[in-house]
Amino acid sequence: MHLPCLARSLTAFAASLSFSCGLHAQDDVQNPTSNSREVQVVPAPGAVIIDGDDKDWDLSAGIWSYNDPTLVKKYSMWTHLMWDAKGVYLLSRYSDPSPMKNATRGKDFSLSWKADAFQGRLIFDDKTPDEHQMHVNLFYSSVENAPYMIVKHGGFKAKPPYDGTGPDRPDQLEKFGVTMDAAGGKIAFKTWDDGQGYNMEAFWPWSYLRTSGKPLAPGDSFVFGLEGMWGSRDGTKMIHRLVDNMKDDKVNRIFFFRAREGWGKAILSAKGNLDVTASQKALQAARLKLFVDYDTQGPVAIPYTLTADRDVTIAIDNAQGVRVRNLFGQYPRSAGSNTDYWDGLDDKGAPVPAGDYTVRILDHAPITVRFHNSLYNAATPPWANENGAKYWGSNHGHPTTAATRGDVTIIGFTGTEGTTGVLRTNPEGIIQWSDASEILDATIGEKYVYTFSRESYSNQVLLRRFDLETGKLVLFENAERSPEIKMDIGIKETPNASTIALSAGKLYVFVPAKGLYIVDAANGQTTGPADIPGLLAINDRDEKLTGLFSDGSIGRLDAAGKPTSRILKAAGLKQPVRFAESHDGKRFAISDQATNQVFVYDAAGKLIQTIGQPYAAIDGKR
Repeated sequence: MHLPCLARSLTAFAASLSFSCGLHAQDDVQNPTSNSREVQVVPAPGAVIIDGDDKDWDLSAGIWSYNDPTLVKKYSMWTHLMWDAKGVYLLSRYSDPSPMKNATRGKDFSLSWKADAFQGRLIFDDKTPDEHQMHVNLFYSSVENAPYMIVKHGGFKAKPPYDGTGPDRPDQLEKFGVTMDAAGGKIAFKTWDDGQGYNMEAFWPWSYLRTSGKPLAPGDSFVFGLEGMWGSRDGTKMIHRLVDNMKDDKVNRIFFFRAREGWGKAILSAKGNLDVTASQKALQAARLKLFVDYDTQGPVAIPYTLTADRDVTIAIDNAQGVRVRNLFGQYPRSAGSNTDYWDGLDDKGAPVPAGDYTVRILDHAPITVRFHNSLYNAATPPWANENGAKYWGSNHGHPTTAATRGDVTIIGFTGTEGTTGVLRTNPEGIIQWSDASEILDATIGEKYVYTFSRESYSNQVLLRRFDLETGKLVLFENAERSPEIKMDIGIKETPNASTIALSAGKLYVFVPAKGLYIVDAANGQTTGPADIPGLLAINDRDEKLTGLFSDGSIGRLDAAGKPTSRILKAAGLKQPVRFAESHDGKRFAISDQATNQVFVYDAAGKLIQTIGQPYAAIDGKR
């Protein structure tokens, strides 16, 4: 590439965006959140089949909702509406790396907002005698493999003082019902071929939507606000949420379901094939440039062609092969013809002399990072691992326990707030499953993991059992005690040193200063507490129950928790609190709270290893 008199001929090029002071919030490039205020309801181009497929849709008038333009490949949704003489059609296209995961069952539809779901806020004939306010929940139950579309009529309070939604409408519930099934309403879901999202399609009949049952006409409108939810890979908790189609961006987003006066509108259009969708795409691209700008400027064009979407790096050398400019590295470029530009400056910002220069272009598939684990974090790691967004450690507490059986390791934490309280790892330390329940101790059976929890947020002391392979919470046979066993112990009476063990189908829970509780592992029937003199902690290995005593001895316990034989007596301990036994029964580890160390003994009571340096805790922190 020959650049004659380049230093004298270079001129600066800059691109700028200009904005009108009268821009609606939905068109404001400077605001990264979508902030749509209205949606066009276009005429259906023909017969519409409710099957989750969008091939029979006019997709020209959709609004694109997101909290941040950089997140659209993971957490965004397109909302499209159409109409005909029969009713209104809704299509939501969700970008979601774990599509259609919602563990809610139909009977518990009020909880559906906790995972993948759509909630519509609708009012037809607003502020008239025929007003019909509806809160429509649409979700796919991944535990029942069934779609649901359930409606709440009127406001959320039966008696004054009412909130913004006004009074509950049991009369409309009686007239219309909790679903649209009888009126011909339909709903369907379909995952995308690439597994990175799904379509939710629904039909709302006029006979259900309007008190009169009559269709609206072009130019008419109805109140319409939307909320989109994204759940965890197991569908048990919400990890992302957005609201859109609002009157302005000052609407209360947290309590959007009550912010009636802030809901936007849907306008019936007389024609289709609008340019709304195209403008929404352009708006997102302009917003994205405020975060990442991959454009290049300058008078020297560098054209090239790519066979696929690639990451591109461009560097420029002079005639002697010396690098003068690293133009950019790993910029995303699309398949087909591309043109980048050089401003004729070197890496120091100085103009290069006239001469011959070689442009070197390197392209490759985008480099991705695969997250395995994040150790003891604040619940905000940057990536999800292969088994979902599973995190090491709580965000307000500390590690409390570890239990092993062969290649199975269970680790527990306290002080969780939507983060990991109990997890299972494989021998490589990769998390297999996790749960947010904070725990003090755990024990492992053939099929289940049993946990003993002191939960600050529920103010209860609980026993739970999880499926060893999947981590799913397993109900106890006694329905009154499911899904957990509530222990009659106050959380302030339950110290960190509390322990749990399993032997012969019985769970043994020892709470210092309270005593030993014995619980049927199948139905949760509990007896105790029993006073076992000198007992500090319990453990199990191969169905054998073992106890640690205040004199430093470790002994076997019978079915009632009483000592039957002594295994060893450890010397030199000041304040023993917990212990563990190796798989082969030849080593015993005892933690000493006075020195904050762990001492390992052989079966004869000889000290063979000391873990950690002695130190005194400050203000109870360790």
